[in-house]
Order: sequence, then C-alpha cells, then structure tokens
Amino acid sequence: MTIAMLCLVRILTPPKIRTGITLFSESQALAIGGEIGRENDYSDVMFGTHIDPAKDKNGNNIKNGGVLSWNRARYAKFQKHMMDRGLMDKNGKMPKTQAALDAQAEFIKKEMESDYSGTMKNFLNNPNLSPEQYEAEMAKYVGWARGQTTIRGKNGTRVAFNSAHHEQKVKNNVKEIQGLARTQAAAKPAQEAKTPVAKKQAKTATVFKADAPRPAAIKVPAVTPELAKIASKKPSGSQGPISDSFMGQGVSDRNLAHIMAGGLGYREF
Repeated sequence: MTIAMLCLVRILTPPKIRTGITLFSESQALAIGGEIGRENDYSDVMFGTHIDPAKDKNGNNIKNGGVLSWNRARYAKFQKHMMDRGLMDKNGKMPKTQAALDAQAEFIKKEMESDYSGTMKNFLNNPNLSPEQYEAEMAKYVGWARGQTTIRGKNGTRVAFNSAHHEQKVKNNVKEIQGLARTQAAAKPAQEAKTPVAKKQAKTATVFKADAPRPAAIKVPAVTPELAKIASKKPSGSQGPISDSFMGQGVSDRNLAHIMAGGLGYREF
C-alpha cells in the first residue's frame, strides 16, 4: 500500500481512534483528502517540513509542515501536538506510519473546532454536504490563495499564481480518493475468500485427564533366595486335578508363578 493510500483510506474512513468517535463524515473526509493532495501530492512531505512557494510580508521563506502545510503559529501548535505523542523529532520529521497520519487527522479536527470554528461552521454543522460545497471554506482553513492570480514573491513583489489549476486539482483528487476507496472495499472480501482456512488438528485421545490422579504402581517382589526356597517346596499327598499343572504358563513351579505375579492368591502348602 502506498503512502497516498495510507493517508486516503484512513482519513476517508477512520474507524475509531483515541477519542472513541469517528472524526469526519465521508464527504468531509473527501474534502480534506482533496486538499491534502493539492498541498503535497501525498508525497513524503506529509511527514516533514518544506518551504512554501509564497514569501512572508518581508520576503522571507515560510516553513510549512504536515499534511496541510501548517506554518508559523499554527505549525508551533501542530509541532507540540505531534511531539507530545512521540511522533515528531526536534527537526520536524515524523515516522511514515499510520499512527502519524491518525495524529495529524486528530489535529485537523481539534483546530477546526477551536481556532477555526467560525471559518468551519458550515463544514462542522453540515457533515453530509457534497465535497464541492466545502471547497471555499476548506481553502480558507488551509490558507491557500484560492481565487487569486498572484502570490507574494521576494522583496515585496508579486508572482503569478494559477488558482484554477489548484481548484481543478482538488476536484481530481476527490474523484481519485473515491475510486481508490471503492477498489479497496471490493478487494477486501475477495482477498478474504482466497485465504485458506486452516485445518483443525485432530484431537489425541487420552485415557486420563491431564490433572487426574494416577493409580499407584504394583511393586513386584524380588525373588530372593528365601522366596525361592519357599517356592521349591513340593506338596505332599494328592496332586489335585491334572488341569492345575497347566496354570504355570511355562513356569515349572506353581508357587513360584504366584510369587512372580506379586503374591496374589499365594498360600504356603
């Protein structure tokens, strides 16, 4: 995703950020996005500072910063807003991240509702007008020379300025943002459909639960010489049924077999 797309999509449809409320309506966001593109073409300038094409009343350079080229007293407030959030260094550089764009969008809303609440009254009170209906007040808010044919140059001179070109650029940007937003919205479900569903691992059968107590092991007594001597005793008298002779299962002495089985059922003859 390009830096432009990061900016456009997030400002166009900001889900919910620090304040827990949506910052702008779709029409408002489109109007703001159009001005961002007019100011800096969605370039890396959004994350740093640059020199304004116009000069101040003394013919000196004006330093701009951020997505809407804030300068002078406005830039000082913007700088504090970003530095308080750890998103700007002492040289005015910001990380090229979504967090930096989110914070700049927050500053726009905060400034509109405070220092520019009069200028932006229509914008703030009527969030669902068309983007074109916000163009004049957005130009006043940003502070560019809309409708002018010249701007200040060096040493008190005036230089040509093509306002019509900039106005058309805003309109083109709005259309581009709308197209990009539609493309991304259509691509999301298609991408989700392509994502393979992970197979569930077969469960292994267990005899005992993990925390269930185990029965104690049966201790088989060792065949000591004393036990061997007991086992070797021959019974006197009747040998009993012939079938008993097969109970040893390969062990010749029945008593020894009982001992080896843990003494179960053993009795001395």
